Amino acid sequence: MNICVITGLYPTEQSTSGGVFVHERLMQLRKQGIPYKIYAIEKRYSPGAALIYRLAKRKSFQVSTIVSWDQSDTIIPVFYYVNIFDMILSHLHPRLYHEKMLEYLSDKLDVRADTIIHVHWVYPQGYYGVRIAKHYGVPCVITAHGSDIHTDPQQNRLIRKTTLAALSSADRVIFVSQALLNSAKTLGYEGNNAIVIPNGIDSVFLLPVNRKTAVKKTGWQRSHKYVVGFVGNLVPVKRADAFPKIFHYIHETMNDVEFILVGKGILESSIKEQCGDLQVTFTGMVPHDDVLYWMNLFDVLILPSRNEGWGCVISEAYACGIPVVGSDAGGIPEAMGGLGVVVPEGDDFEKRFAGAVCEVLNKNHVSEKQNLIDTASRNTWEQCIMKEIGVYKSLLDGKEKS
Repeated sequence: MNICVITGLYPTEQSTSGGVFVHERLMQLRKQGIPYKIYAIEKRYSPGAALIYRLAKRKSFQVSTIVSWDQSDTIIPVFYYVNIFDMILSHLHPRLYHEKMLEYLSDKLDVRADTIIHVHWVYPQGYYGVRIAKHYGVPCVITAHGSDIHTDPQQNRLIRKTTLAALSSADRVIFVSQALLNSAKTLGYEGNNAIVIPNGIDSVFLLPVNRKTAVKKTGWQRSHKYVVGFVGNLVPVKRADAFPKIFHYIHETMNDVEFILVGKGILESSIKEQCGDLQVTFTGMVPHDDVLYWMNLFDVLILPSRNEGWGCVISEAYACGIPVVGSDAGGIPEAMGGLGVVVPEGDDFEKRFAGAVCEVLNKNHVSEKQNLIDTASRNTWEQCIMKEIGVYKSLLDGKEKS
């Protein structure tokens, strides 16, 4: 088999860890000796279209420079250029606009008889992937990761309609959690071609790291008894805007606590300002391999997201023996697997969430550490990719029989 990967998630000069979940899958395919090529489909605006975009959105279109995850993989950029006519066409006749894009994209990919197209992200990449696959008579798999289901289709009717068309037309749709599949069904998706395969964790997280090593690798020194940590983007969907309130509530109950935020995002300056005199370390973006060391400094990891496709960071924390407090949103309860504390939505969420964190900190979880590690070890990327290869084989077998 030969896998043609189309991804809407990829690293850029601005965010070198972008699409790391796709990269983890590809590394496992490589280990299995399965060839693949990676394509990133990106939009570019003509000067006139860029001006209209800036006036309409009140911001400039951000041009991102695609980079590779490592030197052994090359991401092939496929740019499609949008002029003023295309912008008008996309609003007045979306179907004709997409047909024009498809005609341009179809001959830009290396597709053979033994190819399976695997698309990461539903709109618009999944829609284009399905149509290109149909053009060449090959199977298409789409993996839905989170916001492409629970957030993007809410933006407008066109995205919702095209998302549903992509989901229903793909040969298989992989959802990273049952909750995400359920969310797709609320859009009108029937789910006949769906399968749930959760994200895995990098086996490096299963390597034991003591705090002394973590301190040496990060250069960070503890100044309080307890450490509450977060790993992810500082953005509204992660409910990062609630961090100051949560941290202040925690501090009111337990004053010997400090906080580490691993990641960056649009809310960073606001969080810094609102946290005031609280002891909060902002690491900014760190290389993916270094997350392991930062995480081993935590006494508890928090994930109060408003929505989440799966929550790989939960399994990564478990692999380090770190308990988790998370919100009852999206795939978080599934990823937690009955361990840690799930805080329901509702009034006084921040206060209740802080209370749950304090309960975990006050509890000696040493006896639970091995249970957390054992749970994480059952969900590695190696196991994840073998399930996906099983999907590939079933589609190729079905193609041969037909």
